[in-house]
Amino acid sequence: MIKAERDKIMSNMGRDERTQYRDILREVRAEARKFPSGKTTPTKVWRSQASQYPPKLQEVVGAVFQRDEMGPNEGETPPDFDLKRLGTEERVKLSSFKGRRPVAMAFGSYT
Repeated sequence: MIKAERDKIMSNMGRDERTQYRDILREVRAEARKFPSGKTTPTKVWRSQASQYPPKLQEVVGAVFQRDEMGPNEGETPPDFDLKRLGTEERVKLSSFKGRRPVAMAFGSYT
């Protein structure tokens, strides 16, 4: 499910459904943390519980957990890439910072 689809479903949810959605996310993540690292994921916990919820919630919550599990996990080396420096033509590779100092990246819209 893409973000636009999830957002459309969520915009049609009532206040009680949105509250239930947030509660489910919190509870499932807490349940997954009870297991030793790497033994389970929120998606696995969710799959064991999803059938007790309405289909709309099943779809939206499942999409959130799938999104959260994409990409590198904590402690894994992320894929290398380069970005153009703001205001110049110079490009910088993520790997150029390896072993030097921590790197924090923020992605978003500033328009």
